[in-house]
Amino acid sequence: MTEYGELAGRDGSSEPKKMPQAFINCLRCVHYYVTWKPATPRGCRLVGFESREMPSMLVFESTGRKCIGFKAK
Repeated sequence: MTEYGELAGRDGSSEPKKMPQAFINCLRCVHYYVTWKPATPRGCRLVGFESREMPSMLVFESTGRKCIGFKAK
């Protein structure tokens, strides 16, 4: 069993990105919030952005690393 699963790249490339299977669940983080905006329903106060995707997934896709700001509620 491998430590990583694969995700297709957002940019449409055929090169899959590797994603840790034990991803960070933003719903359990103190920094996560619901924006109530249909286009960007999820937000992270620590990083300062709103997105359609779970913030930890966006951080991973952007940096290639797990979110280091997770703090359990």
